[in-house]
Amino acid sequence: MNAYAKLSNEDLLAWLHETNQSSLVGVLYQRYSRLVLGTYLYYLKDGSTAQNAAMDIFENLHRSKITIL
Repeated sequence: MNAYAKLSNEDLLAWLHETNQSSLVGVLYQRYSRLVLGTYLYYLKDGSTAQNAAMDIFENLHRSKITIL
């Protein structure tokens, strides 16, 4: 089990903001990939387009600086 798996979403985002570790995005991906993909499938109606869009979300999350509210 990943050491970060028990952290809250807020804590994961704070650590990601501080360290930019890709493993933290992986934890968020495991938690939310189905939900994100399902949402894109609902709106886009195309499986491959939805998969690409969902992956883009998580890639952008890793690349961008996150602002914690």
